[in-house]
Amino acid sequence: MKAQIDKYVSDNYEELLEIVKRKLNYFKSTVCPHSLIAEAYLYVLDNNPKNANNIPAFIVHYINIELKYPNSNTNRREILRSMEIVDYLDDSSEDSDLNWDMFIDSFVKKLDRVDQIVWRVMVDDGLTKVRELSEHFNIPESTIYLYRVRILNKFKEHYIENYED
Repeated sequence: MKAQIDKYVSDNYEELLEIVKRKLNYFKSTVCPHSLIAEAYLYVLDNNPKNANNIPAFIVHYINIELKYPNSNTNRREILRSMEIVDYLDDSSEDSDLNWDMFIDSFVKKLDRVDQIVWRVMVDDGLTKVRELSEHFNIPESTIYLYRVRILNKFKEHYIENYED
């Protein structure tokens, strides 16, 4: 089945790219269309369709799900990217994963207790929107917004202190 999936994706890549671009436009998303096709390809490989005629349906279904639901992996990644946390973390190489773990740990230790709790909910639970955080903590959106901004500013300062030349 892998050979059929490979053949379909390679033969119809341009058509898939157009479909993804239309979907991105419809959902007003800024996700890279090529990476979304690659993720859809991996999804189809993991969930082998019963016959080759279902391959396009699997791909389009995955793309729709990833763009439609706010808690999908793609949308969470975009939210983090918009928060500028991922942009800092993407600069790291595989060799420095331990350094980044130490960097994050030292950052978390510098936070006060309340900021640590909010940081853990943002990073571990993936709640990054002000409304989600407000509902989670049952506090006003204006208050959680201030916490969120303060934490992100502290993260940027910590990054600049440790990694900027």
